[in-house]
Order: sequence, then structure tokens, then C-alpha cells
Amino acid sequence: MGVPVVPPDEHFLCLDMLCVSWSSGTARASSECAIVMEIWRSGAILQTDAAIPKDAVLTLAAPAGPVHAKVSDCSQDDYGFLVEVVPETSEQWFPDAYRPVHLMAKCSA
Repeated sequence: MGVPVVPPDEHFLCLDMLCVSWSSGTARASSECAIVMEIWRSGAILQTDAAIPKDAVLTLAAPAGPVHAKVSDCSQDDYGFLVEVVPETSEQWFPDAYRPVHLMAKCSA
């Protein structure tokens, strides 16, 4: 069965967990598990326990292989940090190479 067509700007809510690792500036390498909260063709929002600095390059341990991404935003919420990432290449990302099992189209208001 082929991958269904996903419009380029459609966002999906999901709950998946990936290990992420990163280093920024002079800080030593860090890693932790992150919850993938929202995903689209050119990015994702991850929930983490640690703040990951904007412009940090991180590696997501996706099932089909590592995905390199850059942090475009990081903000604190009641549960930790929401980290928005942009993958280096879309071919290694959603929906072609990584597709969470549980997806729900995000309703736009």
C-alpha cells in the first residue's frame, strides 16, 4: 500500500516518541526522549523536558534512520518545552520516511 498524498501545508496532531540528541555552541552533547506533538511535511513540534536553543542542530532517531533538523523555536509551557524543528531534507521526513502510527488532521480555526 502506497503513502497517501498529504497536502504540503497540512498539520497533524500525533503522539509518538523519538530520542533526540543535540549540541550547541560550547555546550556538551545532550540527549533525551521527546514527544512528537504535531507534524507536517517541513517540520514538527516536540515536547521535551529540556530547553533546546534556537538554531541548534539535532538528530532525531526515527525508525527509518536518523533525521537531522534545526531548531526554529523553543518556548516553555506547563509541561516542559515546545521545540519546533525543521528537518534538513523532506525526503527523510513525513510522510515519506517517517510516519507516526497515530495521526489526526489538525483543524484550522
